Amino acid sequence: MKKHGFMSTDIEHHGDGSMTVRHTHKEPEKSIAHAAADLDGLHDSIQDHLNPEQAEEMIHPGIHSQMDEAGIEDQDERQRAEDLIHPGINKLAAKIAEE
Repeated sequence: MKKHGFMSTDIEHHGDGSMTVRHTHKEPEKSIAHAAADLDGLHDSIQDHLNPEQAEEMIHPGIHSQMDEAGIEDQDERQRAEDLIHPGINKLAAKIAEE
C-alpha cells in the first residue's frame, strides 16, 4: 500500500452546510486545507487524498494492525474480518473511493 503521509483529517462544519477540510501531513508544509460545499465535496476530498484501505483506517482506526496481529493475510479473509469488526466498512470505503 502506498503511504500518503497524512496523519489526520479534520472536518469543521459550518451553519450553511459547508465544511472546512484539513488533511494534516507529517511534513507540515504538505498539509492541505480547503472548503467542501457538501458531503459529496467531502467524499471527493477523501478520495483525492486517501485510497480505500486508508479510508477504512479513517473509519475504524487500527483495523489493519488488528488483522496483522491476528495473522490474517489472505485478502478475502481480511475483507470478511473487516466486516465482522465494523459491519459495512468495505462498502463504505469503496463508496468513498469511487465518488
